[in-house]
Amino acid sequence: MKINVVCKWIFVLLLIVTSFYSCVKNSTTAPPAQNSTVAQLIKSATNLTIFNAALVRSGLDTLLNNPDSLVTVFVATDYTMNFYGLTAAVIDTMSIPTLKTLIEYCIYQGNAVPSSQFTMGQNISTPVASGDSIFITNTGSAIYINGISVPTTDISANHGNGYLDVMAQPLTPPVDSILQIIQSDTTLSYFDTAVLRTTSINSLLTSGSIYTVLVPNNNAFRNAGLNSISTADTTALAQLLLYHIIPKRYFTSDISIALGTSTDTTTQITLSGSTIKVILGIDYQAEGNSDSTAANLYAPNIMARNGVVHKIDQVLHQ
Repeated sequence: MKINVVCKWIFVLLLIVTSFYSCVKNSTTAPPAQNSTVAQLIKSATNLTIFNAALVRSGLDTLLNNPDSLVTVFVATDYTMNFYGLTAAVIDTMSIPTLKTLIEYCIYQGNAVPSSQFTMGQNISTPVASGDSIFITNTGSAIYINGISVPTTDISANHGNGYLDVMAQPLTPPVDSILQIIQSDTTLSYFDTAVLRTTSINSLLTSGSIYTVLVPNNNAFRNAGLNSISTADTTALAQLLLYHIIPKRYFTSDISIALGTSTDTTTQITLSGSTIKVILGIDYQAEGNSDSTAANLYAPNIMARNGVVHKIDQVLHQ
């Protein structure tokens, strides 16, 4: 009788052990990849699902999964992608060529480069897989790309074929010129009309030279009493526009670097020959010499093929 009881308990114990082993063996949770590539690293990250979907749909996951393909990839988290309108639904409806260009613009191909090896300096033109260029700033203590901060750098794939750098904002390629960006935005139609009425400014912005334009929105023009752009004096209008144009690429990161950790003011010379004040407080701001308040750069660092656009909420007066 005692033998039967003992046998019974041994049998139950064997069932438990067998069942436990079976559960572990058939678990759907894969163990961490021992030799993960950059593609596998992106795929396994729970907060990069939108970027991964774009990568897979574009077909570029094959490139990043090749151990011999050395890359540095500039990614954005799901939260960031959603915040800037690059939702999963948007990614799913993009044309494959557009999506491929978007992802290739985020890939520095040909070398797995840690951020410490980026060239020191501001706005260093760096070619990417799309054939275009990004502009990297390396201060030694901070990295910016196209004016966007890179708070997390050098997440390394175990296989050694590259790094992930996490952007504070999605990196998107320039598609249009400065004028095309302005013309496609209905909130900037006053500025567009002003440019069309001033032949010299129109020629300037289509010359192929690099500029940064602080573009006041329509409400800014109205608040400044400039409701009749179509009948305004063209000489005065041209001078007003020149005061909003800086003759170089000028990102918000350049403001941060110029001001360091202070909240003081720096200046920039505009094409009018006069300076504007540039301020870093809670937000980035610009102020004309005759202004009593500063304009907010509420939509900064919009990349154009021939420069940068910053939308501002106030007209600047020299």
